[in-house]
Amino acid sequence: MRFFKAAGTWKRFQNLRLREKMTVTFLVFGFLPMLLTSLIIQGSVMESLKREAEQSSLRGIEQIAERVDEHLSMYNTVADVVVHDDQLISLLNRNYQSLNEAIDLYHYMWKLRSSVLRSNYDIDSVVLYVEQPALASAPPYLIRVDAFREFADYESLLKAQYSPYLTDMRALTGGQAGSGAESGGYTATLNRVITRPNSLSQPIGVVSIIVDSGALQSPIWGNVSHSMTMIVDGQDKIVSAVQNGGEAGTALSGKLVYDYIPEQVWLGGRDAYYQDAGRGEMRLILRELKWGWKVVSVLSMGELQADARAAQRRGIWMICACAV
Repeated sequence: MRFFKAAGTWKRFQNLRLREKMTVTFLVFGFLPMLLTSLIIQGSVMESLKREAEQSSLRGIEQIAERVDEHLSMYNTVADVVVHDDQLISLLNRNYQSLNEAIDLYHYMWKLRSSVLRSNYDIDSVVLYVEQPALASAPPYLIRVDAFREFADYESLLKAQYSPYLTDMRALTGGQAGSGAESGGYTATLNRVITRPNSLSQPIGVVSIIVDSGALQSPIWGNVSHSMTMIVDGQDKIVSAVQNGGEAGTALSGKLVYDYIPEQVWLGGRDAYYQDAGRGEMRLILRELKWGWKVVSVLSMGELQADARAAQRRGIWMICACAV
């Protein structure tokens, strides 16, 4: 039966005029193979672009994680200078009965703070929190530890002992915690405990290195397009963010990461694919940073493929134009 149908088709082809035969022959043996070959090649290119974008994002997130860790280590090095300052420890170790007896402590801490800020432009402020009840707060450089308890997890800090403790992003006014940040700006602090020389388990003060969220934006600058790169603190709040490799997402600071990544995806694993209602397929790439923070890149596979499909459509139209 198929033979007779094919024979009928061949007979109808033979009855066509020469021009029609040439047109059919061109379409079947010229245009269609060329179009099919083009579609196969462009499909392969789309897959290659997708893999390359993922690999580029993976390489980028690894480099970003290293840069952010370097920044955090730098802040910790500054904290080391203060925490291990012999003169400061000696002054804090004294038992003050009145405020007048502590004038040397106030003067020394002011000089030490000024020296740190002159040589570290990324740091917004350095604050010393003290335990002794005879001492009074003198913002922005020396404050009673009671104020520290109001906005930071003091018990967790004490448990950290010699390790740095990073607080989560908080909106602070210029007067809070001695921060020089603008009112409503977001800051994070790296905190270290100062202990008595003869009793390492007994704290006599806390040093806070206060950093504005903008200072932590430069390490994540320049990742691939169609992506959002974020630094996330230990409470799953966004420290800083950059979109599409260069557009700063300053409005995201202080917001929960769950507003942009589904909670089950965020908690589910290191890397994952998921579907976004507005942007299609997404790729989450997450890396752990020092002391509980994370750096994450969200790659929009849908937007990346949309660019490739647009290029594919242009190629098809060009082939059709050549065929005509």
